Amino acid sequence: MTRAAPDREPWASLMADFIDGAMDGVAFERAYLEASRAAVEAGDRVPYAADLMFYEVDAFCADPALRGEGDLDEAGLRQAARELVRRLDEPWPAVPGAPTDQQTFETFREAAQRLGRKGN
Repeated sequence: MTRAAPDREPWASLMADFIDGAMDGVAFERAYLEASRAAVEAGDRVPYAADLMFYEVDAFCADPALRGEGDLDEAGLRQAARELVRRLDEPWPAVPGAPTDQQTFETFREAAQRLGRKGN
């Protein structure tokens, strides 16, 4: 049993709009954070690269007077989006020592069988 890949399309469209100049950095930041919030609330899986984009959005500071070392301006945020949109099909990296989806499924199946035997 494997889980379906996260839907990349809404993230690709959002990032493409920003990359192509259809929205500025402030509008992208707002739209990205809203899309992230909606995905979490819906329980949707998010592509790995879309999750990485969160850190770039977090580093974005539109106001040059407030921008500190390590903060991104709009050009830096746009460059990050260009790099990450190409990675939207990249799977999440494996967590060392974590069970695979198949192992988790087998564990639950075995537990359900044990519970079924106890109920008889």
